[in-house]
Amino acid sequence: MASDVAPVHALWAFGLNTIFTSLKKLRPQSVTSRIQPGSDVIVCAEMDEQWGYVGAKSRQRWLFYAYDRIRRTVVAHVFGERTLATLERLLSLLSAFEVVVWMTDGWPLYESRLKGKLHVNSKRYTQRIERHNLNLRQHLARLGRKSLSFSKSVELHDKVIGHYLNIKHYQ
Repeated sequence: MASDVAPVHALWAFGLNTIFTSLKKLRPQSVTSRIQPGSDVIVCAEMDEQWGYVGAKSRQRWLFYAYDRIRRTVVAHVFGERTLATLERLLSLLSAFEVVVWMTDGWPLYESRLKGKLHVNSKRYTQRIERHNLNLRQHLARLGRKSLSFSKSVELHDKVIGHYLNIKHYQ
């Protein structure tokens, strides 16, 4: 039993099937509604990727997301493999927003995809999003690296993390 579901099961005496059925019904959004595309400007956006796994550490599942440095909120996120296709999906979600400066770490695909835009490629300027990665690992047991509470299905992995981002950042 995943340790992020166990407290709900123990505290309210809901059955595990009830909990998992309600989690499967979640439809989390992938883009914030706090920032209006076209009217609000994102001065500084940090982008990063964070890995988790489903079932076994060899089955990695990557969370790509963009973080508004000034508002301290996640702007958009996608799940997938650590490939250009997943990065393209994130950038297509972010295309509606006017971003002045992009800040990323040293992953070469960021450099190739952000050509012609104001882009800072340095670990020094991605401290906020890296801190947010640590907060996610603290708040969601399924993202812990050395834990018994890992995700067993891709669907639940994506929905639980997406729902957390909806509650904390998108509403």
